[in-house]
Amino acid sequence: AFVKPTRIQVYRGEMTIKTLEYQGGQIEVRDFRLITDQLGKMNPHFIELFMTQNYWVDGYYTQHFHWIKDLIKELLNDRFVVFTRACYGACVDALKKMDTGDGYNPKKLYTIARLYHLYKNVCDCKGFILINKGFTQILLKELKSGDYKKEEAMELAKYYVGIMKNEKEEVERQSDFVVETSLDKVEEVLMDLFNLLY
Repeated sequence: AFVKPTRIQVYRGEMTIKTLEYQGGQIEVRDFRLITDQLGKMNPHFIELFMTQNYWVDGYYTQHFHWIKDLIKELLNDRFVVFTRACYGACVDALKKMDTGDGYNPKKLYTIARLYHLYKNVCDCKGFILINKGFTQILLKELKSGDYKKEEAMELAKYYVGIMKNEKEEVERQSDFVVETSLDKVEEVLMDLFNLLY
């Protein structure tokens, strides 16, 4: 959930960053000013928030949400090398947290595989396409089930991370050029929203 800061938070330079626990899981609550930072880092989990079909936006801010949503493809073109590094980094982070000692965390295996397939969708389609059907979705559900032996699961995770490492190195070899144009546009949208709020 993205929330607007209070006037006191703006004055003090404070940001809302908290996680709320409830029976169904967790809700991450973030100050909307963090959007530029996270999109600048091309955080794949963050980009997904603007691509999902399941969202609720206060009617007053709907246009701003759609303006950012419309900039995702441009961001991916401008900052593809950053996106590649972010996907690889997220995979490595999930791999580190996967081994639980006596077993493994199937959600981390799922995360690694999903990130890889999201990345390949971007490469193949030149856009961020969520995985919601077909063979890949079946595979991801299977990986999340936790039915693998620990050794098999760890090997599979390392396989995906290895592929992502190769992808990252190849992209960096071709070019590490980053264009700031689309990120500047995101900042303009958020500044406009900020001016509306205050």
